[in-house]
Amino acid sequence: MYLFDYTDTFLPFIHTICPLQEDSSGEDIVTKLLDLKEPTWKQWREFLVKYSFLPYQLIAEFAWDWLEVHYWTSRFLIINAMLLSVLELFSFWRIWSRSELK
Repeated sequence: MYLFDYTDTFLPFIHTICPLQEDSSGEDIVTKLLDLKEPTWKQWREFLVKYSFLPYQLIAEFAWDWLEVHYWTSRFLIINAMLLSVLELFSFWRIWSRSELK
């Protein structure tokens, strides 16, 4: 998303996942995404930590913010992200318990 469609896809994604703290006005999600600025270093740091350790949580957080707009699609994405996280946790636990990771 970062390389191919930066302004239309990546900027709304990073601003939804890692919102600016001074943006606490009562705007709805669509009007907040119309005028997007470059991400701050704090947003980049938060995004990279989530991307490194909890990649499926990024998708679930994005879908959660769009739950009021696309109810069933967002719910499907959230459940799918939760199931993929559980599968990843089980595979990590299996590798750890076999002592292949130590």
